[in-house]
Amino acid sequence: VLSHLLTVMFLLFFFFKDTATTEIYTLSLHDALPISIHVTIFDGGGTANHVIVAADRAVIDGLTITGGRADGNGNGEEAAGGGIFISSSSVTIQRCRIEGNFANMGGGIYNDGGVIVVIDSSLSGNEAVWGGAMENYQGSALIINTSFSKNRSQQNGGAVSNYFSSPVFVNSVFSGNETTFSGGAVFNYEGSPVFANCTLTGNRVFDGAGTIGKLGASTIGNLGASPTIINSLLWNNQPVDNPEITAIGSSVTVTVRYSDVQGGYAGSGNMDQSPAFMDDGSWNGNVWVEGDYHLTSGSPLIDSGTSGGAPNFDKDGNFRPQGQWHDIGAFEYLSEN
Repeated sequence: VLSHLLTVMFLLFFFFKDTATTEIYTLSLHDALPISIHVTIFDGGGTANHVIVAADRAVIDGLTITGGRADGNGNGEEAAGGGIFISSSSVTIQRCRIEGNFANMGGGIYNDGGVIVVIDSSLSGNEAVWGGAMENYQGSALIINTSFSKNRSQQNGGAVSNYFSSPVFVNSVFSGNETTFSGGAVFNYEGSPVFANCTLTGNRVFDGAGTIGKLGASTIGNLGASPTIINSLLWNNQPVDNPEITAIGSSVTVTVRYSDVQGGYAGSGNMDQSPAFMDDGSWNGNVWVEGDYHLTSGSPLIDSGTSGGAPNFDKDGNFRPQGQWHDIGAFEYLSEN
């Protein structure tokens, strides 16, 4: 235990700040934490603008990051990234839990012109005006094997909002996120985001007063953005009579291929069939009850995907494909034989 403590004390070369007004920690070059995953908790206590401000080439590994509150006036730094604030830096976030943070923009993570990689992490229970869990503004992002659940925005993008950005989401799950306007899961303004083997279920547009989905897409909203969606699942998002995907703008092109979209969507290999999860998630009033989004043996998503643009592994780290072809969604079906 002492050796771990000494290691942490050496590696956490952070600058302690006034937690009533600014961040708690600033991560320096190649900071890493080789300790038990999620055991170390960085808690802003609801008073820090940012729990972590990430310097260039920082590695944030194995932490629980919670309690940030960036609710300052305007659109400046004090109003963005309650959990992690990133500005014009290259940052890797891996094996982290980012939960219970608030900001005007990007409750969990705000990426302002940075280049970020998020791997094997979860963002849950964060809230913002725009981008409940994350906002990318003129930044690049690669999101792999990451879950977004129970996040909320007051405007656009229940989990993620992207402005002038083209993030890539791979093997990621969006479940039980909500917004009041457009993009229960994700909202895109300009840019060309990519979703490869993602599962998006149980997200909703909801005004909190009993009215579901007066405006916008229940799942992915696009204003001037042209996303590409491959081998992905958009199912049981609310309201079901709202489009899963909206596209506004004269030059917008939405490409959907080999995906399961409730209500159907034009494109090669697309389908409109119940995915047959191990366990569907569900809303119990305003509380999202998480499900199990692995596929059962009878799922029509098995062997229904394409190898083009698909990863060679799934969210659990299993090789793709397990059968003749790739499966649709974040999890590859593993035969019992």
